[in-house]
Amino acid sequence: TLAAKGVASVLVDTMWSTAVNPDWFGKRVPEEDYGNSIKQVIALRRAMDLLLAQPGIDKGRTAVVGHDYGGMYSMMMAGVDQRAKAYVYVAVVPSLNDWAFLGPQPSRGQLSGGHGRLRAIDARRTAPSRGARSRRAPTPRGFP
Repeated sequence: TLAAKGVASVLVDTMWSTAVNPDWFGKRVPEEDYGNSIKQVIALRRAMDLLLAQPGIDKGRTAVVGHDYGGMYSMMMAGVDQRAKAYVYVAVVPSLNDWAFLGPQPSRGQLSGGHGRLRAIDARRTAPSRGARSRRAPTPRGFP
């Protein structure tokens, strides 16, 4: 197992987790996206606090892995919290506005409202560049 090899992890129940909040997508209020995004990043940072406070954790060998929305929010976290030594993002886009939370895409005029505020925390603006260590996976066939 990974634990036998010294791997410890924290799985965060996020605001969009269907196990915790199955109606999140249907009941979310777009005007609250910005504030909820900030709260989610704070929660991820507190999860890192919890992990690093555990006995036997080597603070020099930590990583953050995020998939889908978790990857998007992990990128935002990386912009304000560089304690992890590695970041892995899977199935993400560079902007929450590109994703629009699986709903209709906001028009360019609407981007000055609630979704416009999300630009300030877009991953492409907040995630630190890791230089030569960063790699982009090849785009699978059939995807733009």
